[in-house]
Amino acid sequence: MQPGLPREAAEGERVSETLHEAYALAKRNDGAPGVDGVSFAAIEESGVDGFLEQIRDELVSRRYVPMPNRRKETPKDAGRKVRVLGIPSIRDRVVQGALKLILEPIFEADFQEGSYGYRVSPTISWSWWTANHGMNGC
Repeated sequence: MQPGLPREAAEGERVSETLHEAYALAKRNDGAPGVDGVSFAAIEESGVDGFLEQIRDELVSRRYVPMPNRRKETPKDAGRKVRVLGIPSIRDRVVQGALKLILEPIFEADFQEGSYGYRVSPTISWSWWTANHGMNGC
C-alpha cells in the first residue's frame, strides 16, 4: 500500500459526499440545461453516480474546466430592452454548489455579529431590527 493512500481515499470520499449534496441542491432548484444541453433527466437516465464520479475525478486531478454559460435573452421593460442571462451547465452548478457548501461555513465563522451584507442566514428584517434597536437589544 502506498503511503498517503488512506488519506487520499478519505478525501475522495468527502468530495463525493459533498458533490452528492450539491447535486441534490441543484436539482431542487431545477433550471434549464446549460450550453451542453444536458438536463437532470438525462443525467439521471445515464446515472447520477457516474456523472458525479466524473466530476470528482476531474476535480481531484485538477483537470476540471468550467463550461461557458448559455446565453438566454429575456425581454425587459415591455420588450424595449433585453436582459441577458448566463445559464451554467448542471455540471458547473454542482461544482459551484459544492464550493459553497465548503466555503460558506469558513467565512461565516469570521463575520462579525453585525455584518449582514454577504451572509446567508440573517434576513433584511433582522438587519433592520438590529439597526433600529442596536446590537445591545439582541
